[in-house]
Amino acid sequence: PEGYPTRPGDVVTSCSYHVTAGGTAMNLATILQNLLSKDAVFLVSCIGEGDVFADLIMNKCRERMLPTQGLHRIADAKTRLVIVFTENENEPKRPQRRNTLPMEPTTRGCGRSDREMIATAGAPAAMDAICISKHWNEIADSRVLFFSGVGTLPALEEDRSITGLLTRVRETRRVKIGLDMIVHGDQEGASDPSGLKRRLEPLLSTAHWLMPSEMEVQLLTGTELPDEAASQLLSRYKN
Repeated sequence: PEGYPTRPGDVVTSCSYHVTAGGTAMNLATILQNLLSKDAVFLVSCIGEGDVFADLIMNKCRERMLPTQGLHRIADAKTRLVIVFTENENEPKRPQRRNTLPMEPTTRGCGRSDREMIATAGAPAAMDAICISKHWNEIADSRVLFFSGVGTLPALEEDRSITGLLTRVRETRRVKIGLDMIVHGDQEGASDPSGLKRRLEPLLSTAHWLMPSEMEVQLLTGTELPDEAASQLLSRYKN
């Protein structure tokens, strides 16, 4: 059949595919490493243990001269996988996206009707305050602590000890904290905005910068009006 699989097990042909290590955190780390200096970036994340994508990430980090000491291998977990569907003008248009694959993915539009993603939760879902605190020395010596994928890190978001750790980083070390949100349209947070706000409160209350999409702003504030949403967030989180 043309387009996305219509049933688990369906096969879709493709002209080509490309496999690489990416994502907001790694892409940003690579850019900063290239712009600044060799030791400008320290990357903390969770990857699978013994799967091919974890090995790919480790190799890419070494290739890009990114430190790997902060990459935690999680037993019985798989590395997060994101499949991005793209089209060119010579390929037929696909039907609307469907969330039908057996690995229970979430789908998220990329701002264009011809580009969609399937993402698995993967090992980063296990990252918590303990993972962060293990690298206190590196964090304390930093100027910026940037969290990528906020909204898809349940272990970290539900760990209330993260508030004390981040407050300590802010107040004693003057580290700036940034949050990049990711909430998928069919994710639990999208159907339960109040629950999402409660879960993210410890992170939101300590952040200097928040980078949400229009949908994520609406979930946090209940309004589609940018000025009103910004006013609510600035009033609630005076950081």
